[in-house]
Amino acid sequence: MTQPKINLTQLKQYLKERSQAELIADIAELVKRFPGVKDYYQFKLDPQAETEIATKYKKTIADEFFPARGFGKARLFWY
Repeated sequence: MTQPKINLTQLKQYLKERSQAELIADIAELVKRFPGVKDYYQFKLDPQAETEIATKYKKTIADEFFPARGFGKARLFWY
């Protein structure tokens, strides 16, 4: 049996019930686990890093669809 998915309302309610320290710990854990979250906060805290972050993702997309050799796999989700 699959587990029911949470919706945005349930998530907001959960977050309202957490203390500030718990929220900080949750966000820190997300930054450690997921490179995309780390990139998001890097951009939020340092908008000058936009070019560097965009270049990283442009290269990932180009390599997936147009590799230097052979045919691209054209996968939309590669993580």
